[in-house]
Amino acid sequence: MDFPTYIALYNYVVSKSYPRDATESLKATIRGKAKKFLASKGQLFEIRWGEDECAYYGRQLLHEGTMDAAIIKVHNEGHLGENNTWSKVHLQFLVYDRSGSYLTKWPIALAVKEITAEITAKFIQDEIVAVYGAPSPSDH
Repeated sequence: MDFPTYIALYNYVVSKSYPRDATESLKATIRGKAKKFLASKGQLFEIRWGEDECAYYGRQLLHEGTMDAAIIKVHNEGHLGENNTWSKVHLQFLVYDRSGSYLTKWPIALAVKEITAEITAKFIQDEIVAVYGAPSPSDH
């Protein structure tokens, strides 16, 4: 993730503030993404919900300034090959590549009693588009 986007998310999570001159569209994107994160000591973490329905810190969200050090740290923990290193990175950190698309390739799922077009559309909007943004041709 690029650093300005990271800072915009962090500032919204901490103080509900937006970047100067932010459009309504950008504000909506920031709000959608920010609802998935907790902030601590200048860093963002995924929200993980416990069985007690309390929010806990999950994986750290990396930005362009922290990504290389995190990858090197995981690599130095054991030389397990490229694929295994990436798997370990994704277990410990939430990673965007330098173009801004998700690298996790992890599925996002929701348990429902029955599947309908309305439930599917709401899930895509609330859990994918609002959080990660709409896909662009460069994401393919």
